[in-house]
Amino acid sequence: MAKVIGMGGGKPQTASEQTTQQQPKIDLGKSKPIVCAECGYDTFVDGSKFRKISKLITGTTQDVVVPMEVFLCGYVRNVDMIHL
Repeated sequence: MAKVIGMGGGKPQTASEQTTQQQPKIDLGKSKPIVCAECGYDTFVDGSKFRKISKLITGTTQDVVVPMEVFLCGYVRNVDMIHL
């Protein structure tokens, strides 16, 4: 069995902790859209890829599974590595 790392590692913030952080005022009209390099579509869905790292490399007693969040084009399901 492999050990999964990186999932749910941080302590969740309370509502009061979230509201005390100041967010900058950003005009999204001045931003550039990110589009799929294959088809030009600008809507993405999230997905996951997993990598297994041998226990011989990590020095642990079990192989380690590392999750990687990826974004797939909502139209052609292409994973555009340029935007990761």
